[in-house]
Amino acid sequence: MYGKQDLLVVVKQILELCKIMLK
Repeated sequence: MYGKQDLLVVVKQILELCKIMLK
């Protein structure tokens, strides 16, 4: 089980990867 804060960190990391991939 992930905590809400841990989940937010994972989501932020995924969004950063998406930004890099889209460039």
